[in-house]
Amino acid sequence: MAGGVPGSNEVCKRRRRRTGAMSMRSAMQQARRGAASALLRLAAGTVLLALAGGARAQAMTFLIDDFPPFSVDENDRASGPFPEIVLKVCASLKLACELKFHPWRRAQWLAETGRVDGLFVMLRTPAREAQYYFSGPIIQTSYSVFAPRGSALKYQRPDDLRGYTIGVYGPAGTSAAAERVVAQLTPAPQLVLEMDNPTALHKLLAGRYGERGAVIVNTDLCHWILGREHIDDVKWVGEIQKVDYQIALSRKKLSQHQADTFFAALRALIDSGQARAIVEKYGLKPAF
Repeated sequence: MAGGVPGSNEVCKRRRRRTGAMSMRSAMQQARRGAASALLRLAAGTVLLALAGGARAQAMTFLIDDFPPFSVDENDRASGPFPEIVLKVCASLKLACELKFHPWRRAQWLAETGRVDGLFVMLRTPAREAQYYFSGPIIQTSYSVFAPRGSALKYQRPDDLRGYTIGVYGPAGTSAAAERVVAQLTPAPQLVLEMDNPTALHKLLAGRYGERGAVIVNTDLCHWILGREHIDDVKWVGEIQKVDYQIALSRKKLSQHQADTFFAALRALIDSGQARAIVEKYGLKPAF
């Protein structure tokens, strides 16, 4: 009846319509969830294909300089902030990354000829731009002058090194910084290139650089060596330059898109605060 209470048949029809509408909405929601899940899987797959080069294995190989405390060789197991950060990035991209310690000059040749994917720990220089994509600064450190405990040397400006014999590891970023300092003096102090940093420190302790001897070395590395070897007879006397260390990817091996994808995952780790926590755990200073 028009305007009256609907009959039982009409009520049943309305219930069926409501039930059908609810079922349709539920189906649409499930479809949307399925589509979103598929898009996420597609995005992850795109990242993996971008970094792995399509049909190739989803893996990257990094060569490492044994450079404490930034990267430390503990019986062929990599520890330190740089290995931790790189492995976190690889895990976020579901990449199987292999970290290998390698003689540093040979490691650079392998990266520059496209035989490996990347290197760390790297100092960014204009000469390296053509060979590598750089991550941006990760850890801030410095180069400093160290001298025997009884030395009167206090470094504040290049002229303070006049008449000194200075040991430094090189050729490397440290020796390049030392060369810039001594080039400002006439006559220039004698600069002695050593095969590694511990050699320079041990020669300093043995008096091999004479009564006016000093070394220029990475500040954090030197403190690490002095602590590990319980050396009390060497002291910090001044800083010459701040530097930032980075991760480098091979331009010969990877495309710009592949590098950007890896570094985007690194940026996400930085933005989340995880990278900062890793760096500070080792008593080092984040550069981001």
